[in-house]
Amino acid sequence: MVYVKSILVSVIALLVASVLYLFIYVAVVVQLHRPNVPSGVVSVDASLIFGRPFFWLVALLSFAIAF
Repeated sequence: MVYVKSILVSVIALLVASVLYLFIYVAVVVQLHRPNVPSGVVSVDASLIFGRPFFWLVALLSFAIAF
């Protein structure tokens, strides 16, 4: 039962870290590219964000710390 609880907490930490990473990454990208876009619309592809090695490092670390 301890392992089940630990895995559930780890999965929740993984999801929270993923959402925070997405928001922080989008905020940084929008700030970097904002002057170049006159209409103020910036499109971000989530598959590119989640495909980066740094995302997987953050995801694995959050899972391992919560476990």
